[in-house]
Amino acid sequence: MLTAISALGTATPSAFSGITVTPTGGATDPGFNFDASFQASTASLISVSSVTFTVAYTATSPVDEFFLSTDLFLTNPSVAGLGLITAAEALCLDGSFTSPLNPGLCSGAGLNTALASNITNANLNSTVTFDTGPVSTLGVIKQITLTSGLGGSASTDALNNGFAATVPESSTWTLAAIPLLMLGFVRRRARAAVEVRGRDSRTGA
Repeated sequence: MLTAISALGTATPSAFSGITVTPTGGATDPGFNFDASFQASTASLISVSSVTFTVAYTATSPVDEFFLSTDLFLTNPSVAGLGLITAAEALCLDGSFTSPLNPGLCSGAGLNTALASNITNANLNSTVTFDTGPVSTLGVIKQITLTSGLGGSASTDALNNGFAATVPESSTWTLAAIPLLMLGFVRRRARAAVEVRGRDSRTGA
């Protein structure tokens, strides 16, 4: 959902075509950015411009891998005068939001379903981390609002999301496989010894 209200000023983006989704990170730190020229500004002392962007999605981890946490942060946020930026994230752990724009409708365990602001003018350059524990499915609703205030401005280049995920390491699988191989070797040796003794007893050797 995207709402842009320009009153004697600027409110961008005004259409979804102005937002680009860019994947980031690797296997253990996947994520993506919502890149746009988010801006609300006005030179008027009698009007306010604003823009609000809300997005919902469900992330699913590969088999035997899990999400551990998720991060929320902005790129190049800036405010002037009475400008204001707020950003919030609601999570649905081991589930999804059954209504994309209603954080109260979560099929799993909800986190910040009231969409309380996690980022404000007081911590614009902070990275807010949510501990999800090991979950394989994660419903996410993100919302950012920029308000110019009277004669002010607010802007940011991107709304970002990052995940911390578990990935089985090859060394772990190697260590786990060694005792299994040894066990198989011992069992084959034992079976061979029994078969040899059995043939010897039948032949009288």
